[in-house]
Amino acid sequence: MLCEVGGVSPSGYYKFLRSHVEADAADVELVARIRQVQGRVMQSYGYRRMKMALENEYPACVNKKKIARLQKEHQLQAHIRRRRYNTPSMVFAVPEGPKPNILDRDFTATEPDRKWVTDITTVRVGDQRLYVSAVMDLFNREIVSYGISMSIALPLVLQSLEDAFAIRRPRSVLILSDQGGHYTSPSYCNLLRRHNAVQSMSRKGKCWDNASMECFFGQFKSELINRLKPCSKQEL
Repeated sequence: MLCEVGGVSPSGYYKFLRSHVEADAADVELVARIRQVQGRVMQSYGYRRMKMALENEYPACVNKKKIARLQKEHQLQAHIRRRRYNTPSMVFAVPEGPKPNILDRDFTATEPDRKWVTDITTVRVGDQRLYVSAVMDLFNREIVSYGISMSIALPLVLQSLEDAFAIRRPRSVLILSDQGGHYTSPSYCNLLRRHNAVQSMSRKGKCWDNASMECFFGQFKSELINRLKPCSKQEL
């Protein structure tokens, strides 16, 4: 009677019922796979990276909206927490002034050691605050070198960059930074010139100009620092 009222065939109705049962079974299997991946990565994957992980391991292609829905329904969302600190200002020698943004948000590189980005971030370790300076190669988003210090003074930045040059020895590399006092200081600019590096700077107040480095630091803190809570410089 309901089929007649709705204007559908009985066979169509039963096909509809079977499709829902099959979909529920597929969801159960997908949730199990999501749970397995999250267990491996300490539940740090959102739906975008979860989609990439599933497609790398399993042949099926799954819609990202479906992954997001299942992660939310089964409490399998990424456990992240971001903290922000005010970084103390530093006094440097007379700066050289900002440089043009040559990179211009082109975060791709066809070869290693063609484009590097660098930045500093603050990390809370126990009751103290430490500073991390890192250099990233945009070819594969690898951290070439880094330094950790209790002081945000200029030597931290210079040493991390010196280490990068010593490890890779690039013929000529484009290096992007922000317009902070470290990167406009004569010591930093002279270091780049000695190694035949081209200096590029993000625009003032435009954090997206250095999005690759900002993204790395954000994930680093969310997935590791804020969850594992290192208590010493050694653990960090």
